[in-house]
Amino acid sequence: MKNILLGSLTSVLFSFNGNAQDNFKSVNREKTEFAYISIKYDNETTKYEFTTFEDLIDGSDNIFADIQTKNEDNNKRDCVVIVEISVTFSQGIENNTVTVITKSFCKTIVDAAKKMILRLNELNI
Repeated sequence: MKNILLGSLTSVLFSFNGNAQDNFKSVNREKTEFAYISIKYDNETTKYEFTTFEDLIDGSDNIFADIQTKNEDNNKRDCVVIVEISVTFSQGIENNTVTVITKSFCKTIVDAAKKMILRLNELNI
C-alpha cells in the first residue's frame, strides 16, 4: 500500500515539473513590443503609446501632421520642440530598449522626427 501511494505521489510530482518546464519555454518564446512618441512643447508633454513599432510608424503621420498644423498656427520662429521616440522589445526575461531624442525648432521638428523613425526602422529591431 505504501509503494502504491509513493508511486502515485512521484508520478504527480513529475507531471507538475513537466508542465512547469513547458510553461517556462512558452514564456521565453513570447515576444512583446511597446513603443511611444513623447512631444514636449511649452512645458507641456504629450505621450502617444503604441503596442508595436509598426503601429508607431502608422500613427506618426497623424501626430506629425498635427504638430505641423499647430506650428503654422503659432507662427513662432524661436519655439523649440523636443521629440522622444522609444521602442522596447521583450522576450522572456530579456528586454531591449532603444530611445532617440531630438530637440529642434518648430519649423524643422517634423522632418527631424521622421528621420529618427526612418533610422530606427533601418535598424531592423
